[in-house]
Formats: sequence, C-alpha cells, structure tokens
Amino acid sequence: MNTWHNKKLKDIVTFVSGNTPDTKNEAFWNGKIPWVSAKDLKQFHIKSSIDSLSEQGKQVASLVPANTILILVRGMMLHRDFPVCISSTELAINQDLKGLIPKEAVDPLYLAYALKKDKKTILDHVESSGHGTGKLDTSFLKELKISYPNIQLQEEITSILSVWASFIEKVEKLITEKVKQKDWIVSHILKAHQYEWKSVNLGELFSIISDKNHPIEQLLSVTQNHGVIPRTELSGRVMSPEGEVNAYKLITPGDFAVSLRSFQGGLEYSKYRGIISPAYTVLRPKANIDSLYFKYFFKSRIFIDKYLSLAVIGIRDGKQISIPDLMLTRIPLPPIVKQKKYGEILSTANREIDILNQHLIRLNAEKSFLMNKLLSGEWEPPELEKEASL
Repeated sequence: MNTWHNKKLKDIVTFVSGNTPDTKNEAFWNGKIPWVSAKDLKQFHIKSSIDSLSEQGKQVASLVPANTILILVRGMMLHRDFPVCISSTELAINQDLKGLIPKEAVDPLYLAYALKKDKKTILDHVESSGHGTGKLDTSFLKELKISYPNIQLQEEITSILSVWASFIEKVEKLITEKVKQKDWIVSHILKAHQYEWKSVNLGELFSIISDKNHPIEQLLSVTQNHGVIPRTELSGRVMSPEGEVNAYKLITPGDFAVSLRSFQGGLEYSKYRGIISPAYTVLRPKANIDSLYFKYFFKSRIFIDKYLSLAVIGIRDGKQISIPDLMLTRIPLPPIVKQKKYGEILSTANREIDILNQHLIRLNAEKSFLMNKLLSGEWEPPELEKEASL
C-alpha cells in the first residue's frame, strides 16, 4: 500500500516573484536570457521566450532554475484559463508570474500535473483587479492542498501522463500544419490569379448593419478561433452582459463581425442568427458573392497582412481597425463561379481540421480523466499496483 501525503503548497515549494528590469535601459535587453511573460505560456516546457535579457539585465532580473513550475497570477487570461508550465532552463520571469521551486520530496513534473488537475478550483478563486484583469491571491495558492505519493510512484504517474501529452502535442502540430496548408491555398489562389480579377472596395460588397432592439434573440460571442458562436458553446468562465441588451446588434447567417482588434485574426463569419456586443461592426453582403469563400479569405494571412493592415490605425497597444478605412480597402474579387469553387476546396480543408480538433478534444478529455484518477490515488500504475499487492 502506497502512502499519500496531503500538504499545503507553501510547505512543498518555494515561491519566487517575478519582475521587469527597466525597459528604458537598452543594455538590459535583447540578449540570450529568456524573460518569460504571459504571452510565452503556450508550451508546457519552456526554454525560450519572445523577449530576452542581456547578461546585464540578468543581474537585476528575477531568475528561476530549470524544473521550476511557472504559473500565471495576474492577467486577462485568468478569466478563462490557468496556464501551468515548466522551465527547461534557467530563465527570468515577469511580475505577472510566480515560480514554484519544488522541494526534494516532490517531482516538478508531478506537481505541474497536480496543479493542472486543480485548474477549475483555482479559477474559481480568480478575482478582478480592474480593466478585466484577473488576479490570483498568493495567500490562497500557498494554502492550496496537494496530494502526492512517494517519489517512485510520482515518476510512474508522470511517465504515463507524459506519453499522453506527447501524443496530444503531435496532433496539435498536425492541426497547425493543416491550418498553414489551408492558408497556403488562399495565398496560392490570389498570387496566381489576382491580376486577372478586378479590384473592388470592400464597401461595394458589404453594408454596415446596426440592427438593434432584439432582446429575445440568442446571445452570440465573437471568437478568433471559432468565428461567431452561441455564448453557451464557450468553454471556461463566461462574463454575462450587465443590464439590458437592446443595444446589442443583430447578426445573421452569412454576415461578418469586425472588432477594433480584427487586425490580429481577421474578420469573423457567422452561421448563426443572434445578437452580439455593440463593440463589433456587422458587415452584411449586398452583392452576389459566396460567403463561404470570404469566410476563409477574411481569415487568411494574406488578407490580414496585405489588405486588412491598410485599415489599421495607431501603434503598439493602441492599434485598432478603422471601419471607414476598411470599407475603402480594395481587394481582388474572383468571378462568382471561382468563389464557389474555392469556397468548396477551402471548406474541405477546414473539415479535415475540424475532425482533428474534435479528436484533440477527446484526447484531452481522456487525459484529464486519467489525470484525475492517477493524481488522486484512486488508480495506480499497473506495475506498482502489482508490486503493492505482493
């Protein structure tokens, strides 16, 4: 029988707070020392970052060694997710992160999985600290109870979960390649034929619609990954609108939603009828076009980088889409027969991606189920279970 311990997080790790060296001192930056912030928390194992420090910057940074668990304690992301990562090398972290350095009795990988298992509980304790920023109180984290067995069983458990993680990572990479392939198709079509087609202003093809006072219509959300979808399909924590929704705008199948920050991910297609936040602009086709073709064209890198970029105003964090400029943006217009043909080709490519995404959802659900069983002690790895009975 394996003995399990149940201890507070503060008793099994050392907490390290992050910081930001002076950004005005160029001597501190653009070196070889990773400086990790929220935007880098996309991979489980982190060995590099978007921003980096010099050796001089390292001297005033908050450093953590390899095999430190990195968690986000402040940021908008916390309203929907709680990223948990592990450093693969010595690196620096900013003030929105905490580094957790495990003590001898706890395997870093095991602790990272244990925190992932408790994600829902942790997210329930996220507070708002203004401007939509989420915050996790360190005192809550320190009191969080972690269950763990002896180090041998910890390693057996993480070995099993790592196999699943590796398989999931391969599926994620395949999806990324499929998305790139779909984007290449759009780019190839335009590069091969754009000079044969006439160019038109976006305003010649779409009208700006501001149809309000539809409070009984279903609430829809505009997302960069899934387009316009029912709010009930959103995963994680969903902020409900306060007060009446009479100012919300009606959007119908075949329409597109534009946000001020559409320069990041393009225009979003809706196959649903419902209402969306008044912060979005609704575009409705007014010409004989194939919405399916434009669904993929408006999400392609060539549209975002070459055409949509012409409607961007402001710099850095102040960048946004200018709707008047967007409507004057000239884009190549394939003949309607070609639009329908390309729309079908791109739709087929998208179905392949959807199938892979559904597979990924199932794999993550199965991994989560297995994680809960193994990390609670309800199940034990087969070999150790056998040994324990001898």
